[in-house]
Amino acid sequence: MRYVLLHHVIGGLDEHKGAWGYVFGGMGAVSQAIADCAKSHGAEIRTEQNVEEILLDGGVAKGVRLANGKELHSKVVLANTTPHVTFKDLLPENSLPHEFLRAVGEIDYTSPVTKINVAVKELPNFSCRPTEGNNPSPHHQTTIHMNCESMQLVHQGVLDYRNGEYSKKPVIEMTIPSSVDRTIVEQDGHHVVLLFTQYTPFHLNSGAWTEEKKKEYATHVFSEIDAYAPNFSKSIVGYDILTPPDIQETFGITGGNIFHGSMGLDQLYFNRPISKYSNYSTPIKGLFLCGSGAHPGGGVTGAPGRLGAMRALRNLPTNIDIRQFSLSECCLKNKAGKHKATVNRSQLLTYEMAQKPHHIGVRKSWLTWHSQNLEEFRQQQPVALAQDEVVRRFIRGFFPQNVVVSGNELVIKRRGNLLIVAGFLQYSRRLDIRRIYWMYGFAEEFLSLLLKQPVKLELSFVENEDAIAYNYI
Repeated sequence: MRYVLLHHVIGGLDEHKGAWGYVFGGMGAVSQAIADCAKSHGAEIRTEQNVEEILLDGGVAKGVRLANGKELHSKVVLANTTPHVTFKDLLPENSLPHEFLRAVGEIDYTSPVTKINVAVKELPNFSCRPTEGNNPSPHHQTTIHMNCESMQLVHQGVLDYRNGEYSKKPVIEMTIPSSVDRTIVEQDGHHVVLLFTQYTPFHLNSGAWTEEKKKEYATHVFSEIDAYAPNFSKSIVGYDILTPPDIQETFGITGGNIFHGSMGLDQLYFNRPISKYSNYSTPIKGLFLCGSGAHPGGGVTGAPGRLGAMRALRNLPTNIDIRQFSLSECCLKNKAGKHKATVNRSQLLTYEMAQKPHHIGVRKSWLTWHSQNLEEFRQQQPVALAQDEVVRRFIRGFFPQNVVVSGNELVIKRRGNLLIVAGFLQYSRRLDIRRIYWMYGFAEEFLSLLLKQPVKLELSFVENEDAIAYNYI
């Protein structure tokens, strides 16, 4: 929960950190803008056509089969469905390793959210801040929270949920987009009110979410709002309610979880959707994830799609694999200790070689040992090696827009109890130093808590690999 709260304030709007805004024309305008951009680049978009199966040829994804039997073939397939739908519903049986399917089956899709969209003939008039007339006031244009004045109130709502009942005091988040955007309503004075309510279980102890049960819950929520804005219930013209089963059935979102999987610390970064496959790839060659079930998770960010597309582009034969940079002449001179910096640069550096003081460049790179190059260390310290892999995956996933310059080289160094992560990350266009500063601090604190030892980052951001040539000499 704490991360979700943090996730909601990451980013900004018009240079205001943590701010958000309404989309003119409704949220569908975002999808339409993306579609228009794609069409302008030659994309063909098909809607209202269900995908029945991802086609495989020799274990390689080659396209999809639609419910009407038509097949669409492609070089790569990107899926923005949930991992459960992608791997268990759309792929043939026995096409994936058992251990992988077991890990996918352990993903938590629990969601306590019911969404209610309401049409009203007048704005809610709150007792704490009454308004005259039907003109929106500043507080109508913000997020309005109800039934969360104390943690005890929220805790009681969670207990109701865990007992298989909807909360007697549901936590309600209200927004009124029509207070800013009048294009989404037809009549003057009328408004659209969006309610994000918690906590509602997927399965009720009393039975299924029947139409009567949904009406009962909606009426209960409206009565709770009446305690804050007495005119609310009588102003309702109509409403639409989406319980967790409705969200799953309507949008194909497993468990009704709008984030395509819970966003606890155990399902983030290098564990999203599962460990070993947190880089948008899958065991099926040519199949990639691009939905909220992949890093960095839910929210209207576009990040999973962009990063998934970048990963898929590397699979195309016309695209240069970024990992090839590790073979460039420039990077061979800057292996941060993995190769000699002054003598025979192509030779792999061992710990013993690093101790020779006459190799000045080597000595600067190897003030401490590098676990990746010590065969004896591999055998004696499996826990530390596992830590190294966790740290490398975390850094690559947490700085998704910054590629490790040498492809895969992040040096892990240890001095006593201190763990140091060193390497070069490439930035594109410009370096957002404020964002990097925050991410630096969060990453160091998170890794320190995770590994239970102090962690220090020594990451340098460069425009391209040429900027670091000969820096170690």
